[in-house]
Amino acid sequence: MVQGEVPFDNLVKLLKKKTVKSGEAPWAGNPAVRFSECPWSSPLKQGQNYSPFGLGFTRLHVFAARGVPA
Repeated sequence: MVQGEVPFDNLVKLLKKKTVKSGEAPWAGNPAVRFSECPWSSPLKQGQNYSPFGLGFTRLHVFAARGVPA
């Protein structure tokens, strides 16, 4: 998130562009997009601490897109 931007606006931009930007991941040797694996109750707790907006993917979807466990 860019400083000063509203989380909802960031989510809308991401959905319109249909793209997730990668960041530096020195251990991977390439830029990477990092996800967190968590139970369904966890995003509800995280929404209280960070932002009420987010995206969820099944493991199968991430793996089909060449995602690997961290």
